[in-house]
Amino acid sequence: MKLSSALNERNQLLNEIHDRVRTNLTMVLAVLELQLKSDSNKTNEQILRDSHSLIRSLTIVHESMSQTKRANHVDLKNYAIKLSNRIEQSLRKEQKNITLKVHADDGIDLDMDRAIPFAMITNELVMNACIHGFKKGDKGHVVIEIFKSEDKLFLKVTDSGIGLPSNFEQKTAKGIGMRIIRAFAKQLNATLDYSSDEATSFKLQLSL
Repeated sequence: MKLSSALNERNQLLNEIHDRVRTNLTMVLAVLELQLKSDSNKTNEQILRDSHSLIRSLTIVHESMSQTKRANHVDLKNYAIKLSNRIEQSLRKEQKNITLKVHADDGIDLDMDRAIPFAMITNELVMNACIHGFKKGDKGHVVIEIFKSEDKLFLKVTDSGIGLPSNFEQKTAKGIGMRIIRAFAKQLNATLDYSSDEATSFKLQLSL
């Protein structure tokens, strides 16, 4: 009886893992196809970099899932730290001296269905800040903040770069990066605000 129960639990877990992997791969393909259709001016190197960034973010989500005691939940602080470390490594190859800092409350986690779009938004915001906010050889920093207030979860990404262009809304309407961010924010029923005064900052707010 115990053996049969254990086998059933294992089979259910394997089926869930297969479903999750299939769903994630389908999402990756959809995003990449959207990038290929929308950004015809991108070089092969840029397309490969975007692909690597997307897959890297998903990999870190699954790694961070094992850091929480709740099944199928992702520790957001752990995810942000791992993500920032790996992005910093890739930036060194591009000769950008950008420091990534994480300020996150302990014990904040999300179920996998919401953790995936949250992670994609975080990855896109950080990568956009590093790529577009700084020129080659620039020094600066990007700060990732994750915190709770009552029943709300907040993500804030701030950079000390060159700021947003005056025609930011027009440029992002044609580009794919912010469209992906807004699509995932809609999936989370979250709001996204930004400002570009002394520093450029994007703030995501969602209900827990």
